[in-house]
Amino acid sequence: MFLGTDPVTGKPRQVERTITASTKSEAQKQLDALKAEYGGTGGKTGTSASLAAVVEEYIRHGEAQGLAPRTIQEARRTLDTVIRPTIGQVPVVGLTPEHLDGLYVQLLTGEARARPVSPATVRRYHAVISAALARAVKWRWIESNPAALATLPRVEAKRLQVPTVDEVARLIRAAGELSPVWGMLIKLAVVTGARRGELCALRWTDIDLEAGVLHVRRSLYRVGGQTGEKGTKGGRERSVALDPATAWLLDDWRQWCDARAAKAGVEVVEDGFIASPWPDCSHPVNVDTFSSTVGRLCAAADEKNPTGLGIPHVHLHSLRHFAATELLAGGVSPSDTAQLLGHADGGQLALRTYAHATDDRQRRAAGVLARSLPAIPPE
Repeated sequence: MFLGTDPVTGKPRQVERTITASTKSEAQKQLDALKAEYGGTGGKTGTSASLAAVVEEYIRHGEAQGLAPRTIQEARRTLDTVIRPTIGQVPVVGLTPEHLDGLYVQLLTGEARARPVSPATVRRYHAVISAALARAVKWRWIESNPAALATLPRVEAKRLQVPTVDEVARLIRAAGELSPVWGMLIKLAVVTGARRGELCALRWTDIDLEAGVLHVRRSLYRVGGQTGEKGTKGGRERSVALDPATAWLLDDWRQWCDARAAKAGVEVVEDGFIASPWPDCSHPVNVDTFSSTVGRLCAAADEKNPTGLGIPHVHLHSLRHFAATELLAGGVSPSDTAQLLGHADGGQLALRTYAHATDDRQRRAAGVLARSLPAIPPE
């Protein structure tokens, strides 16, 4: 029986089955049931394509639907370096949880690649496979998602190391001495809690000093050596209220940028970037260079890196953690903290992630108060 064209391979699909019936009407009923099973309304359409082909189709569809470029890049890397060399040729209709469990064990032990990978990395690979198979279920290419029954390695939660006020102050000073642009970006990271792509995408038109607001509307990314612009994570634009000190800081920074532009014989473009290595602010900084610069500053000092601060546990994203913990420790509600950071869960993530860090800060504060008490001699 002809079942139409395979949705992935484009090849004709056929099925053979022997029907035993004593009457023509009974045979017709069995034939109709067979058609319903494989091609009728609510029946399974199926595909003879391999897992690699299905993931490829998932990536192609994701690109057309505007999936984040880094998400596409991660899916492509997983397909090419993990799926194709291992279970990529397994027909997706025959893929089982055992296939996936075996792959994950091989990845953890190093049998599937040159060296073992971490449980967190295995979970990232699994997320790509599971998303592709979920899409295949939605399109009725397979009946169920075998990834839903796969056994994932356990990832032990690491205690979050949030930089201290002193460490952040040292980083700001060191970055400012290296370049005023880097110093300004790190200051903005501290007072806004924004992600690195959001910080690098900020433009002068996003500042409303009269209303005391900074608008976070977009994010920069870098994939394959190319810089692009997209919406913020989850597509949620937000506004950050500016305190007087930060508003003054931005106003003073604009004057510095105007002076730099005048010295170069140009003017700052109207929608230029707040942090730009170009005098007219027409081009943003490189997001990857931003991360590596902070990493180099925080690393231990040596001959190749004499400016190292010796705080290797601090990285660019740590400044977002710092902002969140300071807000919570200062009495700002989890929901307001989440809104400032661009979380969509109303504060649950902030509570789960930063609660212990906030407790640590409050205990240290209590210790400071206790040490201020005068000594009381025993009776």
